[in-house]
Amino acid sequence: MKNYVPMEFCVLVEGQVFPKEHLMEEETKMLKKFSLANPKDRQKTICRMVQDGDGPCGGEIIRNFGVEVNKNMTALAGRVIGPPELKVGGPNGRVIKISVDKEKCQWNLVGKGVVEGKPVKRWAVLDFSSDDKNRLNPGRFIPKLIAQCRNLGIHMEKHLILSTY
Repeated sequence: MKNYVPMEFCVLVEGQVFPKEHLMEEETKMLKKFSLANPKDRQKTICRMVQDGDGPCGGEIIRNFGVEVNKNMTALAGRVIGPPELKVGGPNGRVIKISVDKEKCQWNLVGKGVVEGKPVKRWAVLDFSSDDKNRLNPGRFIPKLIAQCRNLGIHMEKHLILSTY
């Protein structure tokens, strides 16, 4: 039995993520359809809203302020800037360039490090979790963070402050 709940009554659990890599092809298309409106459809929606007598550019209120608004969209010249190549340190210490994975929209840094890691001498951990069940476990988190930074070629000194609020 399906149970439909209005979105306003739903609560997202902190840290709960569904990786897009696990979506099936049909689910991916549906998600893109709902989240990325076609530019022409967006333009029609915006123009309809602006032209509407009750919209932001019509009606008595705007006239009372003596304001006039051009109801036409502004044309702009633009260009799409591609993602940058990253220079990272390879496993053998050489500098290599990596490009973004166009499907996942991210760089894969597994087995790679920074080109010139600078030591982090002073740092702190502040935990603002709202309740105890989501509170950070410093005994596990901090050593993992330090180890991960070391794997990337960044030396981290012992933290100065560990505080929960």
